[in-house]
Amino acid sequence: ALRRAMPYIAFPQAARPRLGGRLRLEFMLYRRMIEIHDGRLVLRPYHHPAVPAWVAAAVAEAGEPVDAATADALLEAATIAAALENMRLGRRFTDSADAPPADAGLVLTDLDSEVQWLALVAWAFSRSAVIPLVVERLRQEEGRSVPEG
Repeated sequence: ALRRAMPYIAFPQAARPRLGGRLRLEFMLYRRMIEIHDGRLVLRPYHHPAVPAWVAAAVAEAGEPVDAATADALLEAATIAAALENMRLGRRFTDSADAPPADAGLVLTDLDSEVQWLALVAWAFSRSAVIPLVVERLRQEEGRSVPEG
């Protein structure tokens, strides 16, 4: 979704070095993680401040079982989904210099941890019933903020 919305975050394919085995896989993973983090940085001004509250309400409504790791991944995925929608609508909420990163408290120390985290976020983004509920709430808010005329 990030690459579709922002194709400029993708590295050119011609820039791939000729590596084999595990080195090639690690290189590809690092490239993809950089693209994802670049996309997240671009989305910072579009983060809606109400997303954490909307996620909490949507989790209760959806009735999905949520542990601490899943809750963090749902919040990250919902933040990305709402920011993508806001970017599409041209709605900015803060200067990118003032916007906190969505995972400010998250400390990942190695490639495997980062891949596991991003896999959780990707699962939540694409499969959780919470994300469509949050995006729908955002769209309802957008509808309320548009003056009728």
